[in-house]
Amino acid sequence: MVIDLNLNHFIYTSLPDSLDLKTSSEERKKVLFFLVNAPPGKTYTAPRIAEACGFNPLKTAPKTRKIITELIECKRSPIVATNKGFKLARSRSELLEYYESLMRRHRGLMRRLYSVESIIAHLPEDYKGEGF
Repeated sequence: MVIDLNLNHFIYTSLPDSLDLKTSSEERKKVLFFLVNAPPGKTYTAPRIAEACGFNPLKTAPKTRKIITELIECKRSPIVATNKGFKLARSRSELLEYYESLMRRHRGLMRRLYSVESIIAHLPEDYKGEGF
């Protein structure tokens, strides 16, 4: 499979390491250390990762997701998000599966975006929710 990573619709084709990160280096190291040392294939929710890293899981689950996003987007860490949580990809094929899943979601969102854009373009300016 050939993957074109320079597609025009990608927002982040290349992010510099010097990007203004919102989380600390120490926090990122703790999360990555946890995922690297987790059993292969096992997923963990953001609150569970936060707890394992010594963060307050009730207050930091959103922050843990931000840390994971920064690890993926800025530090190029091969972390996979599933409907059950996060895990470290242990093979290229596992990362390719995740990539394909993201692309399917992206295409679905783009179809919906274009549909809504078309609806907006065809609605009268004084539309009030009736008569369509």
